[in-house]
Amino acid sequence: MTYNKEDAQMTKGLGILCMLALHLFCRKGSAVFGTPLLWINDTTPFVYTFGFFAEICVPIYSMAAGYAMYLMYEQKRDSFKHRSRRILNLLVNYWIILVLFSLISIVYTGGSEMPGSTGKFIKAVFLLDSYNGAWWYLHSYVFALCIPTAVLMYMVKKLNLVNGITLCLILEVIGYLIRRFDMINFQLDLFALSYIKTEIDNLLRILPSIWIGGFFCKYKLIEKVGVEYKKIIPNKFTRNMVTGSILCAMFVIVNILHKAVLMLPVAIVVFVLFNIWEKNIIFKKIFLVLGKHSTNIWLIHMFFYAYIFERWIEIFKYPVFMLLAMTWVCIAFSYVISFIHNAILKITLG
Repeated sequence: MTYNKEDAQMTKGLGILCMLALHLFCRKGSAVFGTPLLWINDTTPFVYTFGFFAEICVPIYSMAAGYAMYLMYEQKRDSFKHRSRRILNLLVNYWIILVLFSLISIVYTGGSEMPGSTGKFIKAVFLLDSYNGAWWYLHSYVFALCIPTAVLMYMVKKLNLVNGITLCLILEVIGYLIRRFDMINFQLDLFALSYIKTEIDNLLRILPSIWIGGFFCKYKLIEKVGVEYKKIIPNKFTRNMVTGSILCAMFVIVNILHKAVLMLPVAIVVFVLFNIWEKNIIFKKIFLVLGKHSTNIWLIHMFFYAYIFERWIEIFKYPVFMLLAMTWVCIAFSYVISFIHNAILKITLG
């Protein structure tokens, strides 16, 4: 087996599905959306366990990004021109969303949330401000793309697989402890310094996962694990049953231990298992569609429960219906965004 473009898209689809589950279901008490039918106790619905496990979304997405970055570096497609084109393409998509939802907000709320003041809108255009809590990742990803891959992936080039992933896990634990115990807590009065500090913090948060994706690419880990997995368990049905059993066991253990610091090692295992899982045509289509629209879903989904259409998703009442409704409405808007994006490309590029 070979980890290819289709696999990368499906992996992003998994990441965005986890993102939706995290934001919709990782809630307790009065913050719980809708009417969950099963409850662990008076404040915690059972669906919370899925939301907590879904915290693997950022590492999953970042590992897929790191894999792609290192692959392009290996294929000598890491020129400044190529990276600039990717950044511009992503920013055009973001600007379309920024303008589109500002117009929607003006109609729906009178513009109180978006665009707000002219100054805030202009800052948002240049990634100096945000209307959406999920946009921090866009900033970090753009800044990561600004760094030449030879520099960004220097550690990946120099270390072997075991030492590299071990170091990434150590860095992840250190970062978790710093955030958990607020070890670097100082206020900067100047906007520029405060902005730089925040963006550096966020970039450092995703770098271990990006590097791990780079190691996966460098050592063709998915392909090698897939080959050995088939040798150990020749029967496809049995392999998929074992894969499902491992995932279920991890789900139970993660929720029993309930430690966010476990999310990166768990995400590593999920990333590998997901990509050696031999999916049928239905699952392939689902994850390919999610992956195709993942960037737009990431950038807009919070508008349908936290901003503009606050708690709108609750009209669907039950968790499964809320997740389906959120997915469908985001994909519908994504098609509109993609249509506008393609129209702009046709006009500008002829």
